[in-house]
Formats: sequence, C-alpha cells, structure tokens
Amino acid sequence: MKRTHVVLDEELLKKARRMSGERTYSATVTKALEELVKRAELESAIERVRTGGDPFAPGYVEESWPETSPPRKRRVSANEHRMPRQKSVHRGAR
Repeated sequence: MKRTHVVLDEELLKKARRMSGERTYSATVTKALEELVKRAELESAIERVRTGGDPFAPGYVEESWPETSPPRKRRVSANEHRMPRQKSVHRGAR
C-alpha cells in the first residue's frame, strides 16, 4: 500500500462513497481506481480487435487448446493411492 496526500472534491467523494457502498474514503478511491484500470484494459482489448490484432494475453491460446499444450499427467483415482482397508473389529454397540 502506498500512503499519499491528495486533494479531492469533498462532495464528489461523498457521493462516490454512497454510490459505491464502501464504508471508507480510502476504499472508495481504491474501488474507483480498479474500475478505471478495468475499463482502460477493456477499451485497449477492443481497440486491438478493431485493428486486427490479437486480443488475448500472450500464452492464452496455448493454455486453452489441448492440442498445443504439453500432455498432462493422468489423474489417479483414490483407490490406486490407498492401501486396502483393514476390516475393523466391532466390540459391541457404542
């Protein structure tokens, strides 16, 4: 976390806090910054699609398509992992 001193419009900050549902001004500003970054990233991806570029992050396609991914290890069932259970001896009702 970075601590900083910022001069903000008080009425705008109060309105933003009420609209966001946050309890503190700090949380309100953090949420606003997160939304700004999300919007900018989305607009950037849309622009890349419009210009014919690749909208995906590097490595996304390789992770998504199994043909291009390295083979995965076979999943082993629980029965193959465990030792056979010992029969318990019942000593009457509990």
